[in-house]
Amino acid sequence: DFFRIELLGLDRKKLYVTNAIKHFRFVNQAHYRLHRTPSAVHINACRPWLEKELNIIQPRGIIALGRTAAQSLLGRSIVLEKERGMLINCRFSGKLLITAHPAAILRMGLIPKKCCYFQWFLKKQYHFKYAC
Repeated sequence: DFFRIELLGLDRKKLYVTNAIKHFRFVNQAHYRLHRTPSAVHINACRPWLEKELNIIQPRGIIALGRTAAQSLLGRSIVLEKERGMLINCRFSGKLLITAHPAAILRMGLIPKKCCYFQWFLKKQYHFKYAC
């Protein structure tokens, strides 16, 4: 995983990781694919698979990494800046924690800037100190 779960003191073997959207829209750009934000149509089309997964797993809590995951789980639009870090009641588990998606780091420019953002992300999201 790009985001190192063990740095947060979590056991990866006890976590279930999935994608809210099962297919990705993208645009070819030079030597890589630039992912595009899914529309409400895509979110709604993938929701039945996500719901079946969660009904089988029956998680005690869920962490939604990013706006798209949160919207899929809540069935409504969200403003990440307002709802990030809040525990919200969720029909699939007791609580849902909404946070930024770690891949946002990859969209940043220079490597030192990414390292600083990763430090900020861990500190802000999880009150965790990490040194690059």
